[in-house]
Amino acid sequence: MRGRVKRSGFLKSVPNRGMTIRYCMEPFSILQYDMDKAIKMLQEGTCLRFVYSIDCQTAPNDVVRIARNRTSFYSRYPDKYNMIPPKITIEQSIAKRSGCIARKILQYLGLILTELRPDRDMYLKIEYPNISEDFKAEYIPYKGDEVDIEGIPFDFGSLLSRGMYYGSLNAKQALSSRSYRNYIFMLGQSVKLSHYDYKLINSRFCDTKCTETSSTCMNGGFPDPARYCRVCRCPTGYEGTNCEKVKTSSPQCGVTQFQATSEYQFILYKLQSGAASCYYEISVHPLKRIYLRVVHAVAGTTLPCSETVALQIKYQVDKGVTGLCLCGLTPDFRLISESEKVLIIWMSPGSPNRFLIRYKQVGAYDKIEDIQDNYHVDDTNDFKGNVAESEEDDI
Repeated sequence: MRGRVKRSGFLKSVPNRGMTIRYCMEPFSILQYDMDKAIKMLQEGTCLRFVYSIDCQTAPNDVVRIARNRTSFYSRYPDKYNMIPPKITIEQSIAKRSGCIARKILQYLGLILTELRPDRDMYLKIEYPNISEDFKAEYIPYKGDEVDIEGIPFDFGSLLSRGMYYGSLNAKQALSSRSYRNYIFMLGQSVKLSHYDYKLINSRFCDTKCTETSSTCMNGGFPDPARYCRVCRCPTGYEGTNCEKVKTSSPQCGVTQFQATSEYQFILYKLQSGAASCYYEISVHPLKRIYLRVVHAVAGTTLPCSETVALQIKYQVDKGVTGLCLCGLTPDFRLISESEKVLIIWMSPGSPNRFLIRYKQVGAYDKIEDIQDNYHVDDTNDFKGNVAESEEDDI
């Protein structure tokens, strides 16, 4: 709807507390250092501003108290929104994890967890046999009339998730993905806000409200109310006034633009030393799609898998959503794009990180199981076509 401001992922019952959050810290709550890191994460790129009050005992009743819960239990239910004075309780298990502290603050402000969205069952399967009885109530999703999620898609890379093991029995998965299995390893990252987390926060709290005509943004970008709607905020991998350009890669990334044909081609990345940020775009004719196979990849080893260290593949139509992130060793992975472009984002800290990707043009209705691909990693001497490589050594 033209001109409508979309707000998504909020509990409707929670009042908008505005851009400025005044807070104090109760004695023996959490370290100021960890709180400062959480606040920095929430303030950079958003309209939120936090103002510190030294003494909770003398602070006015509108100042949010930061308290510490000595147990490790992480509750789905934030502290009561109408509590006077307001209070945010930080559990023992997350007291030194700034990203998790930021997540708790966002919950207090009314944002909902990803796995509790009304549409979560389209993306996640809840493995109830693997969940402790004490935690099963924590997985009850909100009803559609309780929240507003219009405009913000489900994002496995959002900061607003507790991860796949929350409340699990014997370290078994409490959640699994209904799409590609690797998505589930992305849940629970606490490194950074995702692109749509920023959109969610700014559309809710900024005084300036952007309409759909405020700025023409491409590739999942959005008019940024934190910058008076005159500039587009671009998702990872894109830049430019309107997010119209793929981000510039490091010099050692080699060739970064590829055109898929009916013949198989390769992208090979081999870097022995030094960090690199690479953005490879594969395009295909309209009405066609891209079959992409990660033959072999060694990326940063973290769990949850964050886009800051991963081989990320943005194969979706909406390039604003966090792409599928692959961390650690990926021996063989295949997908078909949803549109005529795929963006591959490679954040490499250096050796021994490397990858080999094989791709070609396919039909819009082709399925992975119908595509003949018997290539083996030992066949690297058979490369034909475009190859991006930074060193001349063997894989």
